Amino acid sequence: MKSREEIQAEFDAKLEELTTKLEEYSGKAKNASDSINKEINSTIEDLEKKLKAGKEKSKEMASASDEKFEELRSQAAENWDVISGKLEENWSSLSEKIRNLLNR
Repeated sequence: MKSREEIQAEFDAKLEELTTKLEEYSGKAKNASDSINKEINSTIEDLEKKLKAGKEKSKEMASASDEKFEELRSQAAENWDVISGKLEENWSSLSEKIRNLLNR
């Protein structure tokens, strides 16, 4: 069984990975047309809020009791699945839109 520290480190690594992907996503969005950019910015804002919540949850986990830590870890795992799924879905959509713009 993994220690709290290992679980915390994995969670923080996932948050860092998501932050990097979101920054890349934002960079590519800057090259999109205005109409696509509005759609993308809305998605980015939503993902940034979820990422911020994840970072707050990480801080809470670090100082939680063992019982509370397990509860927070479970919630964080569920939230991670939602956030990463939404990011991947939107990343694919953005990539497709950018390819279409570049091929015009």
